[in-house]
Amino acid sequence: MPPQEESDGWQEAVRRIEEAKSSNASTLNLSRLKLTAIPDSLTRLANLQQLTLGENQITAIPESLAQLANLRELNLFRNQITTIPDSLAQLVNLQILFLTNNRITAIPDSLAQLSNLRELYLGVNQITAIPDSLAQLANLRELKLFSNQISAIPDSLAQLANLQVLYLANNQITAIPDSLAQLAKLQELDLDINPLPDEIRAALKRGIPSFFRFLKARRKAHPRTVKLVLLGEPKSGKTTLLEALNGNPQPCDESRLETIGVNVVTIEKPHPMDRQPMYVSVWDFAGQHMEHATHQFFLTENAIYLILWNARQGTESGKRNLWYWLELLKMRVREPKFLLVATHTEHTPPDLNLSEIERSYKGCQGHFSVELSNLNGFNALQTRILELAAESPSLRAEWPAEWLAVRDEVRNTRQKRPYMTPAAFRGLLKRNRITDEQNQKDLAGQLHNLGEILYFQERDELSSLVIVNPEWVTELIALVVRSKEVRDQNGVLRKADLDKLWKHAKLQTNVRDHLVHLMDWFDLTYSTGHARDLGFVVEALPYSTPDSLKQIELDPNQPQMEMIFHFPLLQRHLPPGIPTWGIARAHRFSKATPRRDAAAFEDADTKSQALILASNITKEVRLRVAADYPPFFFGRLEAILRDTFRRYPGAEPERRLPCPCQPGCPSSYLFETVVKRRNDGKAHVICDKSGEDVSIESLFGGARRTDTVEGSRALQSEMRRLATVQLKAMREQMEKTCPSVFTLVPARDFRLLDTWFESLTQAEELELALYCEHDSGWHPTTHSLYRFRPVQEWFDSMKKHWNQFIRVTKYVAPLAKTVGKASGASWPAIEIGAVVAEKLPEAQHSLTGKLSEMLGRKARPEFIDIETRLQLELLIGDLDAEQRPSGPKNGGLHPYLIDDGRLLWLCPEHLKSYQQRS
Repeated sequence: MPPQEESDGWQEAVRRIEEAKSSNASTLNLSRLKLTAIPDSLTRLANLQQLTLGENQITAIPESLAQLANLRELNLFRNQITTIPDSLAQLVNLQILFLTNNRITAIPDSLAQLSNLRELYLGVNQITAIPDSLAQLANLRELKLFSNQISAIPDSLAQLANLQVLYLANNQITAIPDSLAQLAKLQELDLDINPLPDEIRAALKRGIPSFFRFLKARRKAHPRTVKLVLLGEPKSGKTTLLEALNGNPQPCDESRLETIGVNVVTIEKPHPMDRQPMYVSVWDFAGQHMEHATHQFFLTENAIYLILWNARQGTESGKRNLWYWLELLKMRVREPKFLLVATHTEHTPPDLNLSEIERSYKGCQGHFSVELSNLNGFNALQTRILELAAESPSLRAEWPAEWLAVRDEVRNTRQKRPYMTPAAFRGLLKRNRITDEQNQKDLAGQLHNLGEILYFQERDELSSLVIVNPEWVTELIALVVRSKEVRDQNGVLRKADLDKLWKHAKLQTNVRDHLVHLMDWFDLTYSTGHARDLGFVVEALPYSTPDSLKQIELDPNQPQMEMIFHFPLLQRHLPPGIPTWGIARAHRFSKATPRRDAAAFEDADTKSQALILASNITKEVRLRVAADYPPFFFGRLEAILRDTFRRYPGAEPERRLPCPCQPGCPSSYLFETVVKRRNDGKAHVICDKSGEDVSIESLFGGARRTDTVEGSRALQSEMRRLATVQLKAMREQMEKTCPSVFTLVPARDFRLLDTWFESLTQAEELELALYCEHDSGWHPTTHSLYRFRPVQEWFDSMKKHWNQFIRVTKYVAPLAKTVGKASGASWPAIEIGAVVAEKLPEAQHSLTGKLSEMLGRKARPEFIDIETRLQLELLIGDLDAEQRPSGPKNGGLHPYLIDDGRLLWLCPEHLKSYQQRS
């Protein structure tokens, strides 16, 4: 008997197969049995429809599997399969094929015969090409090919008329064919972590409709621009190197003032091969650490990075500084290309183990020594820079010709004035033959994402100005961040300070207010609304003292939750802006004057208290919450912190749970490890310091009090928060243009009328109710009940999607009659039974159970499709126009992006609570 057949896993598989045979089962799960082969006895299961063989060690798919003629779903994820056999094409009823995390190198043309295939998952393999034969899969809705080695998207992919999801992230794709815009039903498109031109990345950020308009508009115009970013400590020679690149034969100037903010210069250079002009956009950042938080937003994919270090400062200092910038760069840019440049080498030759750096950081394109006083070594460096520029995908980027003309005019305009009104900007667009309003928004959005302008056209408080010179803004903000007066005042920014700092700019009141709002938006400051003290500059806050920490200690008698966010690879200190961005984002909950590394918060409704503590020594941020029911406030603040961590895409911190075995225990446990142990039925972990058993439940906060008013209120709020987290996931895939907490039911009873004629003859009406989405309680507004008799065209269109509406509305069947009888603001607030456009969990217990289990866990939400959402949006629009043409729209609700990143539709009262600065 082969060794495999003697194993416990094999015997368990055989047992399950026999059991499935005797019960005539339609599903079978053989995952995690350490199988190296698929048992032939599977072919006896003639009625099998779903087969799961994930997380084994299977190396091949046998031809005998093709005998399972009724198979609908085949799951072989996380195995060691290298090829997809042609015999698989005989599974003509197959709808889902899951082969993620294998070693597959090619997609065979035989798969084209799977005419019923709806979902194909081939992520995390070694596939190099997408065959044209896939275009024959007419029913394919999801195609996931992320984390492969694919270099091109074929035009044939555009023939997949029903495709809704396309994941091609983490490949080697350098260009996007215009034909992709033919995928009319596409709802999700992921192209992250590909060497795409910045222009393509910027267009993608505007969403799929905008991106497709961009593809359709391209006319082979080439910007031929590459971004070169200079990073390094103060006095490392960045500005001198910029002068040398710009042709200055004597770039050193001892009297030159230090750079404030960022200096951007576009330099024309000949292409090393075709000798045609190409443009190097050089970004020279200030080196002072206090400004690092302001320029992280400009470190983008596809740029070339020069990291400078001063050889005079010695080996240890050079290594520490280099590793700091390399870690920071890796956090912001997933696969950066960089050159290491040692400067000031006239008397101190560089002495670093550069091979060690090259082994640790992929993307190093060479290292150079440059004597800035006489430019020895500069020519070799410049040659390599131009070689990398010539190879960059950015140089081959294509833009619509009219768009390129606009970009050039913007660059010329910024030499004369740093900003303009939106009306003047639209005039500039019209002069360049861009007259369509949607195209104007698309181009403005792309110029914003490229850093050519700053124009937050979707945010009311930031949409009144188009800044055409971002460098000007960065300098003004840097003056605030580095202000000695502000630091001497413990971070307090006074009106008099701002008057002095910005006096030379001669700003009008509206422009000044706009810049203050901009600093708030970037979480560099937060305003209090005080006439004299405008607010706090978070990067200028003082550090905590033992006395200040003692004053904000939490009540030890309340249930507590705590989590550590650890950055183990950092060399010097936490990433710039961590945790100060989070402190600024959460300032509406502030309990006391914050410190740069410590802040106290409270939620008055639930009487929850919280601390955010940070340490540059241990490279960690701690979140600690005390409350009758801690998960709600913990979830709010954790979401805020993690949303700021995402500004460093490559720096997802370790999440650790501190050990409570005894006061001051230094041990902690990886969050994922603890969750796995609990899922495996374990009740304890062992402290590696004391050796004691530690209850897993105690790591998640232990006992909670839900019998108190505050505890019950926090529990209810947590349920609503978790539901709107699902909404956030949907918002990231499509623009959320209408409220999402709603009911839509027949007015007289909860039933479905078959035809519009039946609805007409019975004088039937439908009721649509919209709800404010605030965590404290979903509730209607005075204007949010609509009663209407549908016209035939809308009724017939809605009927196509009625099952979608019923699926999300069935959870409020008991509430429907109450809503129908109520009127105005006297309606009762929706509670657990409320419905959202994305499906809530089927059973109430899935929300009211152990909520700590949901911290960090992401179950895939089920969304109503985009066509259904469009129906809802059109319905609300029509009802507003017909029933209240001059009244409030969308039921009197307003969209607002709250501090933890969720977009909520809020009533005026709750909207005001977020907009208030104090």
